[in-house]
Amino acid sequence: MYYVSTHYRLFAMMSIFAMVVIFAGCRSEKIEDFTALNLSVEYEHEPNNLPVGSDAPIPRLAWEVAGPRGVEQGAYRVVASKNREALESGLDETLESGNDWVWDSGRVESGQSVHLPWRGAPLEVETTYHWRVHLWEKGGKPGEWSKPASFTTAIPDHSTYWKGVWIGPNYNESKVTRAEDLPRAKALGRPGPLLRRDFTVDGEITNARLHVAGLGYYELYINGERVGERVLDPGISNYERTILYSTYDVTDLLSAGENAIGAALGRGWFGLPTENVWLWEQAPWWSDPQLLLQLNINFADGTSTSIVSNELWTMTDGPTRFDCLYTGEIFDARVDKPGWTESGYDASGWENAPVAEAPGGSLIPQRMPPVGVANTLEPKEIMQPGDGIYIFDLGQIIAGWVELTVEGPAGTVVTMTMGEKLHDDGTVNIETDHIAEPIQTDQYVLKGEGTEVWEPRFSYKGFRYVQVEGYPGEPDRNTLRGKHVHTRFDVNHDSRFECSNNLLNRIHENTQWAYRNNHHSLPTDTPKLEKNGWMGDAQITAMTGMYNYDMALFYTKWLRDIADSQLESGELPTIVPTSGWSYEGSDGWRAVQGPTPGWDAAYMLIPWWMYEFYGDKQILETHYDGMKLYLGWLQEYADNHIVEVGLGDWGGAPLTGADSEVAITSTAYYYRFARVLGDAAALLGKMDEAVEWGELANTIRDTFNAKFFDEERGYYRTGAHDEYLQTSNVFPLAFGMVPGSHKEEVVGNLVHDIMETHGGRLNTATLGTKYLLTVLSGHGHHEVAYTVATQTDFPGWGHWIVNNRTSLLEFWHLDSRSWNHHFLGVIDEWFYKHLAGIQVGAPGFENIIIAPKPANDLDWVHGRVNSIRGIVESNWKLVGGGIHLDVTIPGNATASIEIPDLGHYKIWVKESGETIWDGEEQVNTLPAGIKSVIREDNRFVVKTGGGKYTFELQGVGE
Repeated sequence: MYYVSTHYRLFAMMSIFAMVVIFAGCRSEKIEDFTALNLSVEYEHEPNNLPVGSDAPIPRLAWEVAGPRGVEQGAYRVVASKNREALESGLDETLESGNDWVWDSGRVESGQSVHLPWRGAPLEVETTYHWRVHLWEKGGKPGEWSKPASFTTAIPDHSTYWKGVWIGPNYNESKVTRAEDLPRAKALGRPGPLLRRDFTVDGEITNARLHVAGLGYYELYINGERVGERVLDPGISNYERTILYSTYDVTDLLSAGENAIGAALGRGWFGLPTENVWLWEQAPWWSDPQLLLQLNINFADGTSTSIVSNELWTMTDGPTRFDCLYTGEIFDARVDKPGWTESGYDASGWENAPVAEAPGGSLIPQRMPPVGVANTLEPKEIMQPGDGIYIFDLGQIIAGWVELTVEGPAGTVVTMTMGEKLHDDGTVNIETDHIAEPIQTDQYVLKGEGTEVWEPRFSYKGFRYVQVEGYPGEPDRNTLRGKHVHTRFDVNHDSRFECSNNLLNRIHENTQWAYRNNHHSLPTDTPKLEKNGWMGDAQITAMTGMYNYDMALFYTKWLRDIADSQLESGELPTIVPTSGWSYEGSDGWRAVQGPTPGWDAAYMLIPWWMYEFYGDKQILETHYDGMKLYLGWLQEYADNHIVEVGLGDWGGAPLTGADSEVAITSTAYYYRFARVLGDAAALLGKMDEAVEWGELANTIRDTFNAKFFDEERGYYRTGAHDEYLQTSNVFPLAFGMVPGSHKEEVVGNLVHDIMETHGGRLNTATLGTKYLLTVLSGHGHHEVAYTVATQTDFPGWGHWIVNNRTSLLEFWHLDSRSWNHHFLGVIDEWFYKHLAGIQVGAPGFENIIIAPKPANDLDWVHGRVNSIRGIVESNWKLVGGGIHLDVTIPGNATASIEIPDLGHYKIWVKESGETIWDGEEQVNTLPAGIKSVIREDNRFVVKTGGGKYTFELQGVGE
């Protein structure tokens, strides 16, 4: 364990004495309501599983700063103890000895309030720490102590701490049975195992923490009570490299005397049984379900004990006769085991649990929001296309599953088939050529004892419609409930967008549905057909996700998945994790073997975007070498700096039917990667490498322009296509590759193609759409972007809305293969950045740009982003020829607020009723928090500190 040394304790006491002396002369009047709020460690409030050990990263602290408008943090003091009472009883300048103090930073002259490294005593294993923060503003006046917060450390992957072994079935052919009596069950039936153990607790419990990895998925019980609310846990990983485990505080579930613990296991990605084109059934780690568990119990007398997974556990086949993420589940209630999770259960017929071979990956705490049930949907309509066939319409495409309520004779089989579409005959359409059928089909076999309620445990589906067959009697709307399930990065996070154009509101809602539906511990491409972590889908909507949700821990986890999947050569697969599919020379689709820059971009760009959005420099430090390794691999495929491999603008130009020229997008990404790597190298102090990558980027740009830019026509083209392609011109504009003297011409030709050639419609697909609207708004053509965004003719988001789609489609065509994709949800990024005008001015929102852009018929916009520093808001409304703008800037941040002058010649600007611009110039005395007001081009730029501001702009003349 990592104990505080005697030397450290002496040093700490000396530091405390020194602080007494220092603070004795530093008393001054406190600033009311100036304090630190929402204390967090590694992006999480009250985390219970922070990694510790010599190879674990140092935890980083953060807090939000609250106080009077314009106040800025000038200094901080952090104190931490293993004794919460010492913190809760209040603090002055002295710290009493004997309270297990582990850190007193003293007064540190710094404005840093995010990513502050822990500099206290080395952290011990499985220990809870409590901490508070005291702030001073820049003038030296103190604020108030924050409320106490806490964090708890995990246990590292070491035999010193993990005492149990992996247990679980090892099915051989004699144990494999076919479920031939059940319709549609074509796969081998390998029952999900149940494992349990009785144990005795002697003594008064002070706390009990349970650590569990159940592969592929687990559901855990103590004394008949379900442990936690997580589902589909743990998250998928490359099990040969990394295994995630979850931690629970189960103190309240235990009692003195006899206790029992039980686990039901499912296959998940660990032992997926159904044949599929991505070869998951051939994954190198493939195995039957298995469990590793450790329950650590501490007693009031200072002793402790552990209940671990080992040969003392017993096991039997459970009522889940078959489970597969693609196929669905078969549950036979006739062989359920009532009471099996309770103490005193007669398990005499159970066998001793076999010891299983360890999967091989490093065991690490699962540091991301868990998958959970977000809400429950009731059916909107029930249809009957045939005898005994009922179709339930939830009215909304979701990812998740169905809860069934039924009553009938024992042995009755109810089959539920879920899909996004209906056939012409009204039945559910689940056709696929990628997976051995059936897919998305659950079967429940009735026990025959009164009302039975059941929902699956170990699979999820993408669907709006549920086809029910074999139901005893006639179902009603109480028969089914849809459970919406996704990674819960939305909990305690309140970003939002709303505006006066209801079409855009509907697009925003559909984007959120699509995004949530496609995140289940990894970013997927469709919850119905694939469930794979396609890197292109993820990188395209990463910024949309960051604006809407708390994505920091999610992407941190998934970037580790990418690193785990990278080969020594630098090669990356296109889906992460992968069974081995898409590596060069593997079985499968040849088009994605070798570099696929628009997809590989996830590893090159998401770390940089995390640095921009969250101020997270550490994520770049962690992955810089892997990013560099990848770019070296990509260089091998560049012919005179032109890359002609990849998928291009996947889906092709919808109006002309032209395939996007691969060389344009792949080479543009090659340039962007070199530029990002150079910027990252400079940030990390690797100046020689920064110069090297910068020079490479310049060479790629010059070669790109020489090959693709048609100076005579003023746009980018390739030899493969005579017609104008919007994507080919959007990319060099988005990445800053266009020669300055030609930029206006290139933008003009793009606008002409959109407005004149195609009647205000886009002609981009997967990659091009990512940047189209932001390029238009960013280059002075916001009205054109708005026209494209509100287009209801094909192709466009509005075309889906008027045709009653409730999520986002894979392609612009209404008959797209998937109706539940997220990679065209990039319009949401534009909503926040340009309609609400919320943009990052400096990494981690240290500086914020508020630059709303009214357009056409848009009367008002409400935008809100939950940034790492606190709430950022931009709410504007056009009023009587002027504009009313309410802005919220978090404490300890600065802002540049750009208020459009709406074309007026003479302007008056007020803030909270006080004039700050009197028609021609800034007034002499500005309200608190406002630093300056200047007029630039067609807008006013107001520099502020943190706080809430209300601006009113009125003007005369054109």
